[in-house]
Amino acid sequence: MHFGLRFSIAMVVVLLTGCAASNAQIPQPILEDSAWLAEDIDGTGVIDMLQSTLKFDVNLNVSGHGGCNRYFGTATVNENKIDFSALGSTRMACSQAIMDQEQRFLAALDAAHSWHIDTERDLLTMKNEEGRTVLRFSRLTSPD
Repeated sequence: MHFGLRFSIAMVVVLLTGCAASNAQIPQPILEDSAWLAEDIDGTGVIDMLQSTLKFDVNLNVSGHGGCNRYFGTATVNENKIDFSALGSTRMACSQAIMDQEQRFLAALDAAHSWHIDTERDLLTMKNEEGRTVLRFSRLTSPD
């Protein structure tokens, strides 16, 4: 075989191997140590200027503001599956519209079954077991 052809084949193999290795090392989006602002709850939008937030710490403990009350709990994440458990909250009263959004938000967290981060737009989407979007968040750059 001609040296130039062998060299070309060897370079293609090296390049392909390098590409495969670099693809395997691309970090996957993670939830740990991130904070999010609800942009849509179960397809019904959110009240302008009312912030329902979700924060994950490095151990996947969750906390945030439902709109009226603060809440806290844990998340179990396995690949793209998610389950929120042991959610508790404070018990302040707010106007009915705010309380309604908070209840929808907490119910959507309870229904969340899977998650996906769109890294280009910095959006977190959660879907229920049937695959219907129940929550859509934008990333918060400074957690609450």
